[in-house]
Amino acid sequence: NTVWMSWNIYPFKDAGGVLTYQSVGRVITEHKVAEEALRESEQRFRDLADKAPVGIYILEGTTAVYVNQCFAEMHGYTTEELIGKDRLRELTHPDDWMKAEERIRRRKSGGPGYRERLSFRGITKSGNTICVEGHSAVTTYKGRPATIGIGIDVTEQKKIEEELEHYRNQLERLVREKTAQLNDANEELRQDIVRRKQIESELEVKSTNLQEANVALKVLLRQGEDYKEELEEKVYSNVKELVMRHIHLLRNTHLDSDQKVLIDIIETNPV
Repeated sequence: NTVWMSWNIYPFKDAGGVLTYQSVGRVITEHKVAEEALRESEQRFRDLADKAPVGIYILEGTTAVYVNQCFAEMHGYTTEELIGKDRLRELTHPDDWMKAEERIRRRKSGGPGYRERLSFRGITKSGNTICVEGHSAVTTYKGRPATIGIGIDVTEQKKIEEELEHYRNQLERLVREKTAQLNDANEELRQDIVRRKQIESELEVKSTNLQEANVALKVLLRQGEDYKEELEEKVYSNVKELVMRHIHLLRNTHLDSDQKVLIDIIETNPV
């Protein structure tokens, strides 16, 4: 079997000035196997991260020791412009930098295994603002403390959400306005119904009063007719009595024969 050896060679001079060497060797096969496994693991990570559709980064403090292509393009840079550079502040919106510093302090105090969700505004190389969401975790990278994280550009999604929120607010406002108008219309209709019932009640009372007035008027008319007939009879009787009284007086006066005949006719046929 093939093994890996590590040799340390030490030069010596004996009493006669002859230069000799002492070599010490040790088997490092397991160490080499572990290094190869680590190298292969790192390569698989890079292959996966480089092809990932989300931004992936590894930070030591605020210095990027690794960023994938997606993360660099998301901010308008090349990977070479970011790896090995301390540009975290440049990539963060000024209004969100205090929050970023707070996150850095939490990671330091949290230690390996600490995780958190991210939501912040970033700045691109051209100065545009982008909205980023993702996750980060504290780990070790090549034996040193580091932060590994992923980020997704959700700027368009945020714009859509803001537009939806705007339309939702407009819709809610329209619903409130229409509801208020409907309530006003219902109240007006209710008042109209109340007024109509009041009018119907008043008309019913007036109709009853008119019917009673018609009955009373008929009674009065009938009484008037009876009174008229009674009055006519009284007038006729009074006139007849008055006429007959004067006829009797005329008979006692000096009348000729013709006049007496007329008096007889009147007394015989009183009207």
